[in-house]
Amino acid sequence: MAVMTVDINVARGLHVGNGLRQLICGVTGPSTYTTGGDSLAASSVRLGFIEFVAPFVITDGTNAAVGHYNNATQKLQFFWQNPSDASAGEGMKEVTNGTNLSTYVGRMMVVGK
Repeated sequence: MAVMTVDINVARGLHVGNGLRQLICGVTGPSTYTTGGDSLAASSVRLGFIEFVAPFVITDGTNAAVGHYNNATQKLQFFWQNPSDASAGEGMKEVTNGTNLSTYVGRMMVVGK
């Protein structure tokens, strides 16, 4: 499994109350996406645990994928914003296994302690 890069060098922290911190992190997609998502350890974003990750977008300048943090699996999943093979009324589709997202970049907001 390829590792997704969470660039914590550009992270900015802000205390938001009740001991929670908000971090803004740069994200580069994995070179080989794994169906179900890639693990996001709280320690990789300088936290003890992750409470919430706001939905975010990564793009290569032409196409875009929406990032979603699955609290149950502690993984970041990516879904195509407008998949060309989607039927009318069908929701976003998860990026397929093995897809190269290494040219896709964006920013995400993580809240935790």
